[in-house]
Amino acid sequence: MNLRDVLTVDTVSLHLKGTTKDAIISEMLDILVAAGKVTNKKVALACVLDREQ
Repeated sequence: MNLRDVLTVDTVSLHLKGTTKDAIISEMLDILVAAGKVTNKKVALACVLDREQ
């Protein structure tokens, strides 16, 4: 996967509202879902949180 395919104008936010790591990850996944880059937030969240462990 090329990072340029994921990092586009619609997948970058400079104003995240979360205050914890989990909240930020969830918010970032919401952005990726809205942009059509992630199709299943629940599965993606589980994978990211597993990796963070």
